[in-house]
Amino acid sequence: MSSSEYFRIKGVIEEVRELKRNKDYDKAGEVLERSLEEYPGNSFLQASLADLKLRQKDYQKAEELSDEILGRNPGDFRALMVKGDIFYQRRNYKGAREFFESALNQKNEPFLAGRLIKTHHRLEEFEEALSLCQRFLEKDPNNSYIKKLRAQTYEKMGKDSQAQKDYGEYLEEREGQDQFAYKENIKLKLKGKDPEVKIKELKNLLKFSQGEKSFHLYNLLGKELENQKRFDEALEIYKKALEIEPGDPFVLKQAGFCLYRGGREGEALFFLEEAFKADPSDFYTRSSLLAAYKKTSEIERGIEFFKGIIQKDPSQKKLWGVIRKLSKEGEDPDEKNS
Repeated sequence: MSSSEYFRIKGVIEEVRELKRNKDYDKAGEVLERSLEEYPGNSFLQASLADLKLRQKDYQKAEELSDEILGRNPGDFRALMVKGDIFYQRRNYKGAREFFESALNQKNEPFLAGRLIKTHHRLEEFEEALSLCQRFLEKDPNNSYIKKLRAQTYEKMGKDSQAQKDYGEYLEEREGQDQFAYKENIKLKLKGKDPEVKIKELKNLLKFSQGEKSFHLYNLLGKELENQKRFDEALEIYKKALEIEPGDPFVLKQAGFCLYRGGREGEALFFLEEAFKADPSDFYTRSSLLAAYKKTSEIERGIEFFKGIIQKDPSQKKLWGVIRKLSKEGEDPDEKNS
């Protein structure tokens, strides 16, 4: 690759990175497709396109592009990272771990370590996660991203005092700007308190919060109300969270659960379907959808919905089993016995 080509492609990657950051995925796709016509088979551009397809939930195309790159260069860390992300989003965490480990061996960077640490969390390999955090913090004690991940690791290990210390230092360094970390720190402070006290304190905090901070506090309050089986109240709180982040999969799922558990299965379907589109490997959402379709006799709707998921992502072929269950449910009783 000539120096002019290198700088041209570098400029494209930076432009696309900004478009992705602004979630202008269509424009990013146009820029990459056009650039690949000029530089066919360029691994940098293909890896960026694979990442874009992953963000758009086009797992099949993302995997095809990654495999093509790895066929030429099995050690391409960008393609290995995308493959790991695909496996992670499909909840195949052991597969994701393998790809992230390979990527980290190729490029020893915190952003790759972070993916592996989160995968260790999912596999409940907390000692491995902590060891990896310590390894990177020994090299760079001021790395706030890894410090946040260490706080999450301590929290998952039940080491609350260490977790609070790391969260506190991290939030001080970031001047309180990371609202997810803020939420986790609040959750730790409320841990062990009476449920009614938690609910009251969260409502008080919400009086002085707005934007992203409110979103995370609404989620905490909604979950606490849900735990107390106050489903209608929890639903209203989740709806307020959705006003801030309309497509958030977690909130959509929890809103659907509240409706379903509150006996409003028909209304639950919309929220559960939207959540499942975002995460078609979620067993709990799938199970709730299946039950809701049966209870509302919306069998055909369910069959068509799951077929649409498979059409978009053929790797979700296990959903054919769900479709067969629904098909049997929709059979005429006389035909079943004939």
